[in-house]
Amino acid sequence: MHFSRGARKGKGKRGRPAEIVIYEGAVHSVDAPNMTLRERLAPLTAAGEALLQGTGHAAREDALRRVPAVLERYLKPE
Repeated sequence: MHFSRGARKGKGKRGRPAEIVIYEGAVHSVDAPNMTLRERLAPLTAAGEALLQGTGHAAREDALRRVPAVLERYLKPE
């Protein structure tokens, strides 16, 4: 799912778009390298459930590809 801040409320003060990527099924620490999936017993969610934590390899690879591109595009000196 991709959407921009501009699509919701018009462009921000600086006029730069924001992109949010939601990785379906991703758990906490999705970007950690080689973390085995496990339950964290504390803190619990608002529903009283244990959090899942572990590497999401496809999501991690995608994020590691996207972040440098965003930094290059938007933080490059003008």
